[in-house]
Amino acid sequence: MTQKIIILEGPDKVGKTHVAKALSKKLDIPYFKASNEHHAFLNDKKQFLNHLLYADPRVADLLSQTGHSVIFDRSYPSEYAYSRVFNRKTDMNKLSRVDESFAKLNAWIIVCHRTSYDGIIDDIDTSIESTTLSKIDSEYQSFLKWTTCKNKMLLNVDDEDLNRELDDIMFVLGTGFYHKK
Repeated sequence: MTQKIIILEGPDKVGKTHVAKALSKKLDIPYFKASNEHHAFLNDKKQFLNHLLYADPRVADLLSQTGHSVIFDRSYPSEYAYSRVFNRKTDMNKLSRVDESFAKLNAWIIVCHRTSYDGIIDDIDTSIESTTLSKIDSEYQSFLKWTTCKNKMLLNVDDEDLNRELDDIMFVLGTGFYHKK
């Protein structure tokens, strides 16, 4: 099987985990989500920079050497978006190098987004409401322009139709390009 590295991204409350798990099952590729993500966001935000500096390069190296496939429920693109919205210190040079490593691996970046976040509030941190979610969405779209990864997709999840979302992703994975309908 050809190596597939797929990174599902997007603001909270867009269904990333649901899509990533379903895609993992459909493609028979392992699913990975950092178990300390919520704790780090609420209590120790410097962990995200540490992941970028130390963990993400090692993960890219592991994938390069083993040829394993994986579906990530968030990865380094989150550092790009969230550090900008929350004015957290980051290292753009390191972020660029990690991005280049994943680009060499032909990773897919799939950003789930909504047309509107009106009335949506994060369940982990209720101070994150629609305005902040919209800003995060905007930064993810900025990331898609910034990244050197050629394989990327903006996936609209407004209808919350998992089957349609999976069909859209499978089309893109099969053809290597995406045209909005």
